[in-house]
Amino acid sequence: MSRSIGSKVQRSPGVWRLRVTAGYDPVTNKPIQKSMTFKGSERQAEKELQNFAANAPKGHSESVDAESTLAQVVDRWLDFAKARLGGKTFLSYESFMKRVKADLGHLPITAFEKRKGGQLLDKQYERWLAAGVPAATVKRTHEILRNCLRQAERWDLLDSVASDHATPPKHAKPPIRDVAPEEIVGVIEESRNRGRVAYLPAAITLNAVTGMRAGELCALTWPDFNPKTKVIRVDKAITQESNRQWMVGPTKTTQMRDISLEDDTVRLLLIWREERETACHTAGARLDPRGYIFGPDPTGSQFWKPQSFSQAVRRLGNVCCPQCRYAKKPDPNCSLCDGKRRISTFDVKQLEVRHFTATQLIASGLDVVTVAGVMGHHPTVTLSNYAAWQRKGGQKAAEVITDVVFGLRELIADSASDGQDQAAS
Repeated sequence: MSRSIGSKVQRSPGVWRLRVTAGYDPVTNKPIQKSMTFKGSERQAEKELQNFAANAPKGHSESVDAESTLAQVVDRWLDFAKARLGGKTFLSYESFMKRVKADLGHLPITAFEKRKGGQLLDKQYERWLAAGVPAATVKRTHEILRNCLRQAERWDLLDSVASDHATPPKHAKPPIRDVAPEEIVGVIEESRNRGRVAYLPAAITLNAVTGMRAGELCALTWPDFNPKTKVIRVDKAITQESNRQWMVGPTKTTQMRDISLEDDTVRLLLIWREERETACHTAGARLDPRGYIFGPDPTGSQFWKPQSFSQAVRRLGNVCCPQCRYAKKPDPNCSLCDGKRRISTFDVKQLEVRHFTATQLIASGLDVVTVAGVMGHHPTVTLSNYAAWQRKGGQKAAEVITDVVFGLRELIADSASDGQDQAAS
């Protein structure tokens, strides 16, 4: 295939990643890459690649200079960061920057120099807070805007960055809820009793044991699981592109990690594989040996969306109200459901299952580096997120060292007392 047309990479059976070059960046002189996800055969993917290359917008991206407005620089920076960020991260950045463009986008980029730009941003932060914007949102907007202005400084549009001299509002980070092991067991048992989603009990159990992110769990394939070495490899995740299409991409930290499994977990996955093979045999199909471990199709040819997994876990806690279940209209004065027709028996989210794994590992006395390796964190992230459980570990360490020190003091005192008795005799 010629380099001018583009390239195609098979992400999974029948799923292709198509990429073409659409011009060059006027600032960095690097090629601007356009990509898309396509489902079909290899021949269909080749034809779609040719159409994509022919219809992709050509030419240079919009240039920016010292006379540009902040809105123009933000748009240019978003285009620049699009190929360097994950799809969900880019969509989040784009959403936060809409408020910046609406309130500050008309100002020239030179207004965000060090001397006056810091006060300008502080006043805008105060206006956002007065309008009811949460402090956490304002601080996150400040962090994203700081990245944009620092890139503008690298492009020689600014001599200094105003966001480095602004003061975003402080906010208290909500503590992570301490989910008891009984709650996790209750969620797994409830998923077995419901039986509507066959793969949900095994998925929740594996999620609680390994602490994977939802996208990493949904991207697991059978080659990732090695029953002989009792290891499962996490090197990819289901994520969204900037056009909101689901695809198989790298993990959040773009790092690969191997998680060791116990015999019970290995046995669980082997039993689950046998159930999938039986379901495929009943349907007259065959299990894909390289297919996804969890998915809507027994053959494993399709992946499970992370949102579907999170919704399935959340819906387990909702049951029909026995008083309003068969009524045409729910009673707004119902003492059980308050007119909602559903009762929440427990409230455990998928992210809390992941938090449960981390908190239990830290509370058991494991060091932060080991826990961070299992969870796919950087150690500093583990420390900042689970500081409360680190304090519990510190209390345990204090008890241990106290026993050692005071036990040693008692031992010395006893020895001195014995010496005095011998001298007296």
